[in-house]
Amino acid sequence: MDAETIVGIIPDLKHKKGFLKYEACNVIVTNNRLIVARMTKQMQKALADTSPEKKYRGMAIEDILSETEGNFAVNASEIKRLRVERGAGGDIEVSGGPDRLIVKTTSGKHLFTFGTKSISAKEAKALLKEAFGEVVK
Repeated sequence: MDAETIVGIIPDLKHKKGFLKYEACNVIVTNNRLIVARMTKQMQKALADTSPEKKYRGMAIEDILSETEGNFAVNASEIKRLRVERGAGGDIEVSGGPDRLIVKTTSGKHLFTFGTKSISAKEAKALLKEAFGEVVK
């Protein structure tokens, strides 16, 4: 198996944790899995001086996973479907509301909403397609 490498980073996402409850995170896309890195308020303030891209590119994958309690990874083999939606559940070409990333896995579903400092839905979809191919819709 190839060594795990970072393909890209989707910064400034909100991970849905329950009814009206979200937590800030970044999603690190590797050639083997998605890593959800939670962002505490202190970490968000510290990142004001640098980008998530620079921060995570300089870290080992295992260090990213252990950085904050609650960080987790979804292996490529567990991913059933990745869907990037533009706006309020519409097509990626149509705007209206925040963009969303929906990750369907063998154990459930994860919903992420893009923040104002995130990359575009189109860029995220291209990045995910590069790493995971046909499961990206």
